[in-house]
Amino acid sequence: MNDLITDQNYRRINFKEEPIKADFELCTFENCSFSEATISHLSFTECTFENCDFSGVKVIATAIQECEFISCKMLGINFENCSDFLFQLNCKDCTLDFSTFYKVDLRLSQFTSCQLNQVDFTEANLTGISLNNCELAGTIFQQTNLSNVDFSTATNYNIHPEQNKIKGAIFSNEGVKGLLQSYSIKIIDN
Repeated sequence: MNDLITDQNYRRINFKEEPIKADFELCTFENCSFSEATISHLSFTECTFENCDFSGVKVIATAIQECEFISCKMLGINFENCSDFLFQLNCKDCTLDFSTFYKVDLRLSQFTSCQLNQVDFTEANLTGISLNNCELAGTIFQQTNLSNVDFSTATNYNIHPEQNKIKGAIFSNEGVKGLLQSYSIKIIDN
């Protein structure tokens, strides 16, 4: 069992050079680097990460519960390896390109003004979330539950309606093109 650290602030620490073996609750991490570090089998509960780099971090059985990520670089993370118990991440102004959420339940999560290019949401559950001002170029939606998802301000997505659950999802007029691309039809503006 890991030690529990609560209500601490961390600034400018490189966690690859200074490995950690603790669980964190109500902690704040600012300008820290977790890039290529291993934070497997650790728990982060109600923590805030601001301007942190998580690129290529290893997260096997990592618990991420009610955590907030602001302006973080989160490239190539395999979130499907995280603990699914109370999994919740709220991302604002983050870059999550090339990350995967295969079969992850994201119903409690939020993405606001994030770049989610080439992200894999295959078989994930996004029911009811909002993708406010998110960039979704090349993102994979395959057998994904997108029921009641708000895509109204999201851009550059390509969703095949017959391969995903989209009942109640919200799309802008401009965004409807992203639903029709797979049918190889031409849409013209008058």
